[in-house]
Amino acid sequence: MARRLRFSPKSLELTRAHHWQGKRNELLYDILRLEPRHAVVDVGCGTGAFTRILAERLDQRKRGKVVGVDRDARLLAAARKLASECGLSSRIEFRRGDAKSLPFPDGFADRVVCQAVLWLMTRGEREATLKEMLRVCKKGGLVAAVEGSIDTSVTWFPDDPRLTDLYARQTRAMIEGYKRVYGYDRRIGYKLPSLFTKLGLTGARLDGVADARLRLDDRFPLSYTQDVIGLWYLRYPRQLLSKLDRMAGDGARRAYIEKSEPILTAGGMTWKEIIELNRLRIEYGTRLSKGPRAVRHDATVEAGISFITTGIKP
Repeated sequence: MARRLRFSPKSLELTRAHHWQGKRNELLYDILRLEPRHAVVDVGCGTGAFTRILAERLDQRKRGKVVGVDRDARLLAAARKLASECGLSSRIEFRRGDAKSLPFPDGFADRVVCQAVLWLMTRGEREATLKEMLRVCKKGGLVAAVEGSIDTSVTWFPDDPRLTDLYARQTRAMIEGYKRVYGYDRRIGYKLPSLFTKLGLTGARLDGVADARLRLDDRFPLSYTQDVIGLWYLRYPRQLLSKLDRMAGDGARRAYIEKSEPILTAGGMTWKEIIELNRLRIEYGTRLSKGPRAVRHDATVEAGISFITTGIKP
């Protein structure tokens, strides 16, 4: 088993930014049956993007509060800073702790939730975490998990069918690769209701919330889009290929790719496909980095489904 994944604060915040907004927020609050007076625990909060969304629903005057928990001190430092900048510090607290041993007494919270956390666990870790979430939830309270399923994800580049094909290939490789390398399930989103029922939660429900993003959509800040392009389409591919271009021979290149991209190679992508994918990423990112006009004329689509599983503690 490979060592655990670690995320930088910037990459994690970018991944979760702008996922919940507008009417989708209201739908989320309705699914969670979240009330302003509730005490909430957000497990595996990272930089607190989801924690801040939950806090917006709560009312400090009614003793509503959310506590975000994460084991990574770097992410928690970023979370505190971002919450302060958003003026939400009075409704949010952050604590360092492990999801499998939450730092709360029994029956602490009305709502115990997590987002994009359970897919980063083995089966045993996932069950242990859900048992802890159940433990710290009040009787009659709600436990919820917001998780994706990568096989519902689509990335379509209208001007580059080969890049579109390679992204689809990458998605398929991630499903098998994460399973082989880490023991993780990238399709966990729609599989959780059976586990909720097994653990004794009642009234299990499964809701799906679609997330579709059009690159040229001006509802997404230009700065956010430029940051995404800079990180995922330019910086990382350039770092990968800069070393590769200095190597002589296919054997050395293949060994380097297999070491740098163990998930994709374990999932069945060839080293040549991975190189091609990253070269096309750079070409695409370079076109969009020319300025706002290039971004606002790009009709690339990214879409997927967030599955929200809820259950009541009896």
